[in-house]
Amino acid sequence: MRKLVNSPRHGSIIWLVLPLLLATGLSYLNAQRLYEPPQRERIGKRLQYSMERMKETDEINIWVFFTDKGIFKMDEYEKRITQFKNSLSPRRRKRREKTGRAEIVDFTDLPVHKDYIHKIEEKGIKKRIISNWLNGASFRVRKKEIEEIKYFPFVRKIERVEKFYLKPETYKPQKKVIKKMDKEEGFEFNYGLSKSQNSLIAIDIAHNNGYFGEGIRIGLFDTGFLVDSIRFEALAVVSKHIIDKWDFINNDSNVGWEYGDPPAQINHGTSMLSLIAGFKDNELIGPAFNAELALAKTEMVDQEI
Repeated sequence: MRKLVNSPRHGSIIWLVLPLLLATGLSYLNAQRLYEPPQRERIGKRLQYSMERMKETDEINIWVFFTDKGIFKMDEYEKRITQFKNSLSPRRRKRREKTGRAEIVDFTDLPVHKDYIHKIEEKGIKKRIISNWLNGASFRVRKKEIEEIKYFPFVRKIERVEKFYLKPETYKPQKKVIKKMDKEEGFEFNYGLSKSQNSLIAIDIAHNNGYFGEGIRIGLFDTGFLVDSIRFEALAVVSKHIIDKWDFINNDSNVGWEYGDPPAQINHGTSMLSLIAGFKDNELIGPAFNAELALAKTEMVDQEI
C-alpha cells in the first residue's frame, strides 16, 4: 500500500483532511483517490537536475500535479459524476461501455479545479495545457517560479516535461512501377500496390461485402497531416470525412505544416492517414476510406514534445 505520511508536516495535513472526507460518507479508498497528499520532495529529481543547470532567465516546461479536484464531499462527487455521465453522447457512452469497466465515468474524467490554475497564472506564469486525466497542468516557467509554485498547498508534485527525439525520415523517390490491374472477379476495386497489404488482412473481402468504414470513428495521433494538398492524390477524397482536428503542440486547429516546424514534420502522419483512409483507384486504397476521422498533431520529429 502506498505510504500516506511522508513527513510530519504533510502528515498533519493528511490527518486533518481524511477525517473530513470519511465523515462525509467517503470510503477510505475513495478518500485516497480524491485527495493525494503532496510528495515529500515536491520537485522531481529530473527537474531538480535541470534547475541546477539553469540560469535565472532560462525557461523550462513543467508539469504541475494537484492533490485534488476541489471535491471533498461524497454527494458532490456523485453529483459531478452523474452530470458528466449525462453529458455523454450516445456514441461516447456506447464506446465506453465496450471497455467492460464497472463504471463508464470516474474521477479522471472530472475537470481540474480551475482555482488552482488561476492561482498559478496570477503569478504571471504561462499555462500550456491542462490534463484532467493526470489532474495537472503544464506551464512555461523560470527557475524562481518553480520555487514559488511548490509552496501552494494544492500542489502534489512538479516534474519537467520530458524530451523525446525521433529521427527524421529520409525519403528517397522511387520509380513509379504501378501497372494497370484488371478488376478481379468478386472484388470491387483496383488496389494497385496496396493489393497485397489489403489481401493479407482480408480487407478486400470486407470491401466486397460493403464495409468501407461507415459509422466508424478513427483518431490519429501523429506528427501532422497534409490535408489540403494531395500526397497520394488521395486526401481530397478523405478530407470530407475529417470531423475534427487539433494541434496539441501549438494549441491551434492547424494540423499541417507551420512556420518553425521541421521540414519532415507532416510526413509520417500524412502517410498513415493515406494508408488508413486514402483512396486512389489502382494505386492506393485504404481499408476505411469512408470512416470519420479525428486528427491530432501530437509529435515533433526533432524537438521537445
